[in-house]
Order: sequence, then structure tokens, then C-alpha cells
Amino acid sequence: MAARLAAAAVLAASLLSVAAAPAGQEAGGQAPGGQATVDPAADAAAMRAYFHTRFPALSLRDYADGPYALDAGMRKQLQDLMQFPPTTFALEDGAKRFAETFGDGATYATCFPGIGQGIAQDYPRFDAKRGGVETLAMAVNDCRAAHHAAPLPVDGEAMADLLAQIGKLSDGKPMAVTVPDDPHARAVYARGRAVFDDAKRGTVGMSCADCHVAGAGPGPDRATRAPALGITAGFPAYSTGAGRMLTAEARIAGCDRGLHVAPYAGMAADHLAIAYYLAAVSRGVPVAAPGVRP
Repeated sequence: MAARLAAAAVLAASLLSVAAAPAGQEAGGQAPGGQATVDPAADAAAMRAYFHTRFPALSLRDYADGPYALDAGMRKQLQDLMQFPPTTFALEDGAKRFAETFGDGATYATCFPGIGQGIAQDYPRFDAKRGGVETLAMAVNDCRAAHHAAPLPVDGEAMADLLAQIGKLSDGKPMAVTVPDDPHARAVYARGRAVFDDAKRGTVGMSCADCHVAGAGPGPDRATRAPALGITAGFPAYSTGAGRMLTAEARIAGCDRGLHVAPYAGMAADHLAIAYYLAAVSRGVPVAAPGVRP
């Protein structure tokens, strides 16, 4: 038992000690020739080992509930909330939008043949044609554009409601985001990992990992912080604080505002990279969207 805990601690230390570039600068972790030196499988193993050591009673599915999984009082809050699920109206509106037929007779199934069996587990993903991260919202708008329908604001309520319905179709499917053997994909993943672990982010001087890895669970300020493992598996999620559905990328942007990170060139791209990194290291965590968050 002691040996296993020691091994998990080493893995966790490895995960948390990744060199990070200051916000607005190029990410480190580059091998000669520009190939990002990353090992997503090792990162995922380290993340899972770390949280298994800290919360051995939790199943992988539990992590999709974010902070509600880590504290008995929070679990009771979620149970109470789900007596009258705050996601109900989003799912009703999302179902209507999902059934939309475009002017040329196409539907979302035309663009995503497997959508009825669930596709949310594969996003966000690296898209070689874009040369960057493609979220499910981007893919939805690409579908709409291909069939002459107006795009939906990617962080708007209509999009979040539609994504809630699409996410529901993937309920229980393991997160399956991969990092292809492509130098650009690996660089984006490395950037997401570096920004997530940056110890000097914002005027607060905290990193994403300070809250969501080392600080996950109940804190001294009585707030319970979500674990990084599986954090994207419950999105889009209804935010009780915001009173509406939020995408994972919108929530990440909200975290930056909370840390008082000044806007910088590439900030939106960094938020996408963080989401990509978190999804990749959460492989195997079952999708439980739409979720609920404080």
C-alpha cells in the first residue's frame, strides 16, 4: 500500500512540475525541430493515480459531477437540485433545436452520422484543417454553414442548450479525446498543459492546477473546488451562479476572470488548449452532460 501511494505521489509530482510559459508567451516543452515533447498517456495515468490516491472511494463516473463529487454536503446539494433538474428547460429547448431541418432538408445527422449514438465524447478535438482545436460548438456551426443556416453564438444560450441535448446522447460513453501524432496537435496539447500548470497566472498568483489538482475538494475558505480529472465530462453545465448553461470554454474563461488575468493575445486560443488538455487527460471518464455546477 505504501509503495502504491509513493508511486502515485511521484506521478502527481511529475504532473504538477511541468514547465510552463507565462501567459502570452510561447509554451515550452519543445524538442529539437519544434516537436512538442508530450506524453498524454502518461499525463492521464498520473492524473488518475493522483485522484485515486486522494479520493479512493470515487468511481470515474463520479468525477463528471465536479465539486459535487468531493464533499458529502455538496453531494446532498446536487441530490436536492436534481429533484427538479435545472437542466430541464435547456434539454427541452435543445431537443427542439436538435430536431431542426435546414432549408435544404439536411439535419444535424447529415453532418454527424453517428450523432444518435453519441459524439460528445470525442470533443474538443484537434482538427488538422483548422490547425487547432475544434470544439463541438465549432463543428455544429460548420454544419449549419454547410447547409446555409445562420451560425449560433458559440457561448450563447441557444448553442449551450443544443450542446446539452447532444451531450445527453453520449451519456455514459467514456471520454475518448486523443492527441494525434501531429506536431501541431502536440504543441496545442503542450500549451494547454503549460497554461493549466502556470503558477503565476493573473494578479492572484495562482494556477489552474492550484485549485483543480492540489486544491481540489473542500478548501479552507469552505469552497469546494472541482477536480481536473473529468472536469469537461459534465459540460455543458447549468451554472447555479450564472443562472444559465455554460460551455467548458466559457467556464474556463470565467476562471481567468476570477484570477484577474489581463486579456492578452492568444487568450481565447489558450482557453481552447486548456479544454483540449483536460479532455485528453480525462480519457475513460464517462460523459454526464448536461451537468450542474455552482
